[in-house]
Amino acid sequence: MAHAYHNHLISVPLFADLDESELDAVAAITTELNFSAGTALMNEGAGAHEMVVVVDGTLEVTRADEHIADIGPGGFAGEMAVLTHARRDA
Repeated sequence: MAHAYHNHLISVPLFADLDESELDAVAAITTELNFSAGTALMNEGAGAHEMVVVVDGTLEVTRADEHIADIGPGGFAGEMAVLTHARRDA
């Protein structure tokens, strides 16, 4: 079954080795969200239940108000905390 997010997910390196059924499973639990510039999506030390895949725009990663990285389309953030059940580190 094709999902609306399937085409976005296949371009994400994290999902590069997934087969069609696995991509469909990820797509089935994907939710599209839109944010205004400057919106905080994650907080350092918080628990993690989701990750972010950037489709359009840029996600700025900061720690203690220090710029760490910019993540653009096809990039992702928050996956390590989700996969390891750890707290967010940035």
